[in-house]
Amino acid sequence: MKRFFGSLAAVSVAALLASCGSNGSGDGSDGADELTIGGIHAMTGDLGSYGPPMTRGMELAAQAVNDEVADIDGAMTVGIETADSESKAEGAVAAARKVVGAGASCLIGPITTPESVAVLNAVTKARKMTMVPEASAAALREVDDAGTITRIIPPDQLQGGALAQVVHDTLGGAEGKKVAFAFQNSSYGIGLEESFTKAWEELGGEVSLSVGYSATQPGFESEAQQLTEDDMDAIVVADYPETFGKLADALLRTGKYDPNKLFVSDALNVSPIPDSISPEALEGARGTQGGVVTDTPQAKAFDELATAEGERGPFDAQVFDASMLCYLAAVAADSTDPGDITAKVRDVANAPGKEYSYLDLPEAIKALQAGEDIDYAGASGPIQIGEDGDTEIALYEQFRFIDGKLTVENQITVE
Repeated sequence: MKRFFGSLAAVSVAALLASCGSNGSGDGSDGADELTIGGIHAMTGDLGSYGPPMTRGMELAAQAVNDEVADIDGAMTVGIETADSESKAEGAVAAARKVVGAGASCLIGPITTPESVAVLNAVTKARKMTMVPEASAAALREVDDAGTITRIIPPDQLQGGALAQVVHDTLGGAEGKKVAFAFQNSSYGIGLEESFTKAWEELGGEVSLSVGYSATQPGFESEAQQLTEDDMDAIVVADYPETFGKLADALLRTGKYDPNKLFVSDALNVSPIPDSISPEALEGARGTQGGVVTDTPQAKAFDELATAEGERGPFDAQVFDASMLCYLAAVAADSTDPGDITAKVRDVANAPGKEYSYLDLPEAIKALQAGEDIDYAGASGPIQIGEDGDTEIALYEQFRFIDGKLTVENQITVE
């Protein structure tokens, strides 16, 4: 997924960073004139291809705010601080400390559950700071976050249902079909194996074979033989690109592997296909990824904004919305204090209240300044945050690899 975006035409990252710091210390300041939002995204390491479009989503949100607030009395502006998580927990903690030290009052990222838990325990929980991670594992809800974690990215208990539905529809049913599930032994892989199996059984099917493996093991020949020895109707894989590339090579070496029977989770929505994965291993494969609506005014406007200088990237709209929620919560609180912002996030995200999208930003800001409730309508789609902090509505896209390119075939809504 080697996607990167060029510099912004309307506002540069350097300009945004230069503007940070006057009231973004995180110590609280009623009437603050600027909010600083921190971004912890993987720019290097195994998941380094995910970081650029997510950072881009934050940049676009800051641009959208700063373009609108100049003529609104008392409205705060936005600055961003970003740092590389290096695709590992210790890197995420160091990055979080860096951006918080630079004044961040709200945090977007990181991308995995181990990174998110590490940042929670080391940085955000004690500060009562909202963190909006891109991590989807169900295990993230097994930790005590003191109400600080909000997820717009759908949790994997919803993705498991979407993935099961895609397999069901492709095979023409679930009953009597032989399905194998292969997964990396991580919170991501284990959580998806559990949620897929539950959903598949509810559809009338049975997982005939479940194969877990370590990301650091030296070879995958045994796993590949197990997955191909009994002519499965479908092989479902929950893994990240680096590890899957090694498993895929082992599958190809069996001579019995058919990628048309492969179904993958969102971490493998890779386009272009990275060098770590042999393209023939994905040709014809299907999968699910978090989707976005395309037919609302804000979705169409965001698509134009995001594609003005480059391609769209995974979760760019969700990160854009997360940044907007941080900002609107700060406006509602009239403060950059992390705890004050956290207390307002669900209020601005959910009904009741008049619905506003980012296209109505001046009106939304004035409504909040007047003490009114608002219901933010996301560029990525409807946002309804439950009491546990997770989104309760999820839109997924069914994709397929054709001629080495990822193409979207269908959309699935899961609640």
